Amino acid sequence: MSKIHYTFILIFCFASTMHSQIIYYGNESIPCYPKVFHVSVHIVLNEGGEGSFGMSEIEEHFDLMNAWFEPLCWTFEMCKQDTVIDHSFNLLNQNRFTKLPEYYNDDHMLNLYYVSTSSIRDFCHLAPQRGIEDPTTAHVVMARTCVTNDLIHKLCHMFGLIDTYNPANPEFVNGSNCTVAGDRLCSTPADPYNPNTNMGFVNTSCQYISDIRDANGQFYEPMVGNIMSSYRGCRDGMTVEQYRTMLNTYLTLTYTPW
Repeated sequence: MSKIHYTFILIFCFASTMHSQIIYYGNESIPCYPKVFHVSVHIVLNEGGEGSFGMSEIEEHFDLMNAWFEPLCWTFEMCKQDTVIDHSFNLLNQNRFTKLPEYYNDDHMLNLYYVSTSSIRDFCHLAPQRGIEDPTTAHVVMARTCVTNDLIHKLCHMFGLIDTYNPANPEFVNGSNCTVAGDRLCSTPADPYNPNTNMGFVNTSCQYISDIRDANGQFYEPMVGNIMSSYRGCRDGMTVEQYRTMLNTYLTLTYTPW
């Protein structure tokens, strides 16, 4: 399946001064499926008994979540807030990431954890892929070093989206393998990003600058602003197909969500 010409229609969703843009592909539309997700917020304290995020900042995060997911008619509501006094959880690592929700998750809610730092290379946040499919894995952990849109990126992982790049199974620039390679979505162009290289892909103005070619000799033109890209400071939108993918993940749950 080859990719057709893109038609860009920008819709701005305001939350304070933040916005996201929706990129339409073909004649797709976004179905409205009203849903309120109840969220339990856990602030992990440091040795001095202080949290790394203030409530006003967390409330801004909820504004941002609701702006990004408004096209699906989804909202996220903070129903509970507590603190984790065991400061050993304040450093994000893979082992503690496994134990934190095991000890502190609230049933029948999405669980959002805030910690200070991460010891995992290139990761300031963690969430199980397709975590919404199991009520025990519907959680996101955010460290202080994250930028705000990292939270949206991880929520999208939880609802079934994957990164736009896939070095193990790269997509061709012409899109001929877009359903089986890369992120397996045809609305997102091929992306050559590879976390295991030191190569520069974008400049400080979020302009793509790499001269990498695909296996067919074609130059890449990735969607650097896509929320599932790894160009962290550039993320500002997603495609209709990505929204529909997340909705399909939700609609195929085998349990009744909250």
